[in-house]
Amino acid sequence: MGRRGVNRASSEELGLSPFRLLGPPEVPSVNSYPDYTRDPIRDRINNLSKPKYDSTDVLQHFLELSWSHCPQTTLKLICLLRSTGLFSKQSREDFYTAAIWLHRYHSQTLAYNVGAFAKFGCLKDLLEILYRILNGLQVRHNQIMGRDKVRNERHKAKMIVQRQLLHIIRLKKMNSKEMQIRTRKQQKRLAAKIMKPEVLQESGVTHSRNEKRIMMAKKAIERYNHDPKYRYLHNQIANLFAKLLKADHEYLISGVARKLFPYDSCPEYRELDEAQYTYRILNRLQKEVLVPLRRALGLPEIYMSARVHLQNMPKISTKELYPHEILWLLGCQNSHEVADLQWKRMIDTYLSKGKFVNCISVVDSTLFCKGIDCTERFCLAFTLMTSELCASPWRGKVLTFSNNHAFVNIEGDDLASRISFLSSLPKGRKCPKFIQLLDKILETAIDLKLSQEYMIERIFVFDHWGNCFSGWVEIYEKMREKYERNGYMMPKFVHWRHHDLSSDVYFSVKGDLTEIRAPETSVKLEISLRTTGP
Repeated sequence: MGRRGVNRASSEELGLSPFRLLGPPEVPSVNSYPDYTRDPIRDRINNLSKPKYDSTDVLQHFLELSWSHCPQTTLKLICLLRSTGLFSKQSREDFYTAAIWLHRYHSQTLAYNVGAFAKFGCLKDLLEILYRILNGLQVRHNQIMGRDKVRNERHKAKMIVQRQLLHIIRLKKMNSKEMQIRTRKQQKRLAAKIMKPEVLQESGVTHSRNEKRIMMAKKAIERYNHDPKYRYLHNQIANLFAKLLKADHEYLISGVARKLFPYDSCPEYRELDEAQYTYRILNRLQKEVLVPLRRALGLPEIYMSARVHLQNMPKISTKELYPHEILWLLGCQNSHEVADLQWKRMIDTYLSKGKFVNCISVVDSTLFCKGIDCTERFCLAFTLMTSELCASPWRGKVLTFSNNHAFVNIEGDDLASRISFLSSLPKGRKCPKFIQLLDKILETAIDLKLSQEYMIERIFVFDHWGNCFSGWVEIYEKMREKYERNGYMMPKFVHWRHHDLSSDVYFSVKGDLTEIRAPETSVKLEISLRTTGP
């Protein structure tokens, strides 16, 4: 009885839940990818192994869902569409659809990432995006359908003509003359029917293509002027192309400069770092190679940028020019740079061959009173050439043609200024004697204490007097002995006479004196130059 009277605590008072039958434990579902990577557009890409050719509206729906989920991941997945290897044609079309969607709703994002899109695909994709923005997303599909339609129509027309020809062949087998006449008429009509579209097609294809190009250009310009989004994307793509072209050009120029001016070409380069060395050789390439090359080529772009009207420029031959031929270029407008380059080329060529090393010229300045003609041009050019080819200390000097001979330094920075200086030398009133020339040369050599190696070996005299060498036989032995007493050999003379321009080229050799009588013809002056060269 006592046990029954004891109060026991209930399950609710003890805080215990009532016993219930829950059934088997729930097995959690395991996804193939974690929850934080769940993305609508990634689901579509993962299912490319089973492609479904959905409409563009379905893809745009996936794009909207994915962009709201994570814009950065969506952008990466759009790039992945272009680089997908499987079903590349469909994925490429999906990429263009996504790019058009980006341009419509997030134009700046597309414009800022054109470089990334080009890396995953190619640069041509950027132009394709612009083309589809202009002409619609389905422009390529419409073009393919249009070509297929035209191809089918041509095939149908061809089959109809073939059936008619077969019918004519069957009728032709009949012996009736009336049927033969009838078949001939039908053949002529069919031939005309076949030829007419071909002729129209050949004449109209070029015209229609040109019209299409013009219409596309007008459409692009109008869209560029009125659509800020399209204009911004167009400018970004243009900047990318310009940047890549500039980089390629810099790499190319840098490679050429390194080949022309390597580290070993100049001791200063060894002390420079890579950046300073690159800058130095690029600057040297621009000044020493590119600028003279552009001037020598005479490109029309140079004159167009300088607003210089087109003129008849002389044609510069690749063959070796003679001094008076180069001097003729100075008379042509805008050809001074070309003449300087040709002159430098000629001097370098003669120096390498060792011609006119110890030679000097004496010119009568009265030859230049009437203006520069062919003969006078030859005298000026030959005098300047020998002064620049002569060894030191005679280099760059000329011996004046007067009773008081003196060595004068030729002044001028370019070819035209040096020729002008020679033309302005004082003119002698009387013809000097050759004995005075020899005395002046010997006196200068003794004062400078020159050895026989640096002594003048040949003197060229240009005049029209003809009596400078009177008494040559009597004085020759005396002057030769005088030179030998001082340890030198007497120079040889080449006398050019221009008083008789109507005569042919005439050579007369008397010991160490060579007399030449040359008329005013460039061909014979060339012969003279070849013959008298040491």
